[in-house]
Amino acid sequence: MKRGLVIGFLLFIGLARPSSVQQAYKPPEVASAGDVYVPYQVVLDGLFVLDVSLDDDGKIQEIDGLRDPGSMLDAAKRSVSQWKFQPASVESKSAPSRMTVIFVYCPSNYGIGGPVPPKHFSPVLPPNRSEPSDRGNYLPVGVLSFAYPEYPVNSVAWGSVVVQLTVDSSGEMKGVDFLHGMEIFNSFVSDALKKWRFQAATFNGKPIKSKTVIAFAFQPPPSSSRAWDERANAWALVAAEQCVISAPVLPRSRYQIPCSNAGGRYGAQGLESADRSGGDRSPVARGHPG
Repeated sequence: MKRGLVIGFLLFIGLARPSSVQQAYKPPEVASAGDVYVPYQVVLDGLFVLDVSLDDDGKIQEIDGLRDPGSMLDAAKRSVSQWKFQPASVESKSAPSRMTVIFVYCPSNYGIGGPVPPKHFSPVLPPNRSEPSDRGNYLPVGVLSFAYPEYPVNSVAWGSVVVQLTVDSSGEMKGVDFLHGMEIFNSFVSDALKKWRFQAATFNGKPIKSKTVIAFAFQPPPSSSRAWDERANAWALVAAEQCVISAPVLPRSRYQIPCSNAGGRYGAQGLESADRSGGDRSPVARGHPG
């Protein structure tokens, strides 16, 4: 009888051990995030996926593009570089890790029926880059399918919404935290997220609950001159005062402003501008890490 109890106890410990190991690992998450750069140029395919590598202090070590369909990857990286991350932990000790960060630049020329994802979309899955170690091998969330949010009717609003999702071990979304919200867009983001599908993160090959962050950048229809002027004024101030992020090009006759703040995160490199009627639409405020 006693022998049977001992064997049963040992079997119980053996079965419970994998679960306790999984619970000992806590994936990284974003502690704070602000507004992101909203492009003026038309974006036809706006899903950008980043693989962000973090050290054991939660500081960014590297940002790799897992999906880059156009010209907005650098803008996405600059936005992420301003965020604060909470590092992963193993047995309550901080550990280096990775996190999937997604940017959705919603196409401005929606047409009838709203924007749709590319017809032949391929899942975006982070590669396995880590060798097993005493801190384990963590593979972050993958994107299996996505949907663009709709744009509010009769609106010229522009801006961004940043959400942090909890994805469980089956890949299901179990929670949404708004790190940066805009009342006019929040409900559209919530509706779109219901159509997203994810591949769960894994730790030592076993699916676990984790976090991923999605930034949605909304832009108004390009025909809206009022919206364009509002954005031009706002970004002119940002470019002049901070010189830290790219801004839409501004008309030469009204918004050409010298950039003089060399003390920010990105050194002042001057401004570029182009004529609104047909010039180049490259960013006006350029900078490089100082």
